[in-house]
Amino acid sequence: MAACSPARLLLLCAAPVGCAAETPASDLIRWGGYVYQDVYISSDLLVDGPIELLDPDGACIEDDDGACMLAEASTSTEGYWSFVVEKDRPLALRVSGAGLAPTVWRSDAPGRSAQWQSGALFARDLASLDAFALELDPPGGSPTSLATADGAWLWGAPLDPADWAGATLDLLGGDGQPADLLAYSVDESGALRPRTDGPIDLFLAFDLAPGVVVLTVQTPDGRQMTETWPARAGDLLAGNFLALPAN
Repeated sequence: MAACSPARLLLLCAAPVGCAAETPASDLIRWGGYVYQDVYISSDLLVDGPIELLDPDGACIEDDDGACMLAEASTSTEGYWSFVVEKDRPLALRVSGAGLAPTVWRSDAPGRSAQWQSGALFARDLASLDAFALELDPPGGSPTSLATADGAWLWGAPLDPADWAGATLDLLGGDGQPADLLAYSVDESGALRPRTDGPIDLFLAFDLAPGVVVLTVQTPDGRQMTETWPARAGDLLAGNFLALPAN
């Protein structure tokens, strides 16, 4: 299994496709895998997309004819999607579907044709997100539903919550202005509690201005990572599986 970049997602841990015949001189690879509707509430696969391919600044990646590229749904394997892209290219994937919040993931394409890990790419159910925000009752009150919002939400779940203990998180909205970010730890009963200096199990931000959203994480021992997402109004920015650089 390929090593993961410290500032990227579990999507990077891609198993090579054994049957892939690749031309050594080609810079193009095929990347694919199963995509789920919302792994937090079900194991249902995503059948109808679209899944958009974007540059890190949010511009669509164009095919040879100048059209915006979309991932292709398999005609033989339900829930399996793939696309052809330049190897090692930084990109964003925007996963959409009926009843789902358009969910934006950041990653780099692998260096060879590969499959992402099952469960690593999914969207989020709009009704479930609204219910969660209502129950959470964050400071300032419940945010505007993504179905009608003028901004975006960020939902992050670090790969190793304990590694984020004591870390400082700074967030800039798409307008370049500092944005409020909420961090939570899970207590012994399984409930979410506002994080103090302990592990970070979940971090959230609401009503972020569209544009390129920037998260910077700094640990007490001097490690740092930065991640960005291109955000449109109504998007959910996926910060799942983020990992800090090793000591």
